[in-house]
Amino acid sequence: MSFSKRVLVASHANGGFNNITVAYLRCYGDKQAAFESAVVEPQSPNGWAIKVMAEDNIDITSYQHVLISDLVKIEFDYAIVLKEDGHPVISLPALARVTKKIQITVASTKDLDPEQTLVYYRETRERIKKRVLKFIGQELMPEIHESPK
Repeated sequence: MSFSKRVLVASHANGGFNNITVAYLRCYGDKQAAFESAVVEPQSPNGWAIKVMAEDNIDITSYQHVLISDLVKIEFDYAIVLKEDGHPVISLPALARVTKKIQITVASTKDLDPEQTLVYYRETRERIKKRVLKFIGQELMPEIHESPK
């Protein structure tokens, strides 16, 4: 299938939030655009993200990322950048060719105990889902025009 729009989801380290964002884009915006997931520093799959997405009946265990540096020659219409605490804002050549950037800020979970981490992942999942749905509605859905009477 050929798409007229391309969306990049980018983060420094996976942290699972990249996977959550891409999962909702694919779930709700599947026919609207092509979605690519990229990271600056790859990590192994995040168990917290897998768990909270399973609660929403979405399996992200097989999600793969590419390195953002591998995407320099590809033009994207949109970039959803996950700004993680403790990491600088991503400013790489791959993002220079993006028409519109949207930032979602997420906190670090390194100082949280397991129960707090699970709660934070659930809250962040819901915040990301709302932001993704708003993005799809405002940016990707075709305009609906009323037919003349």
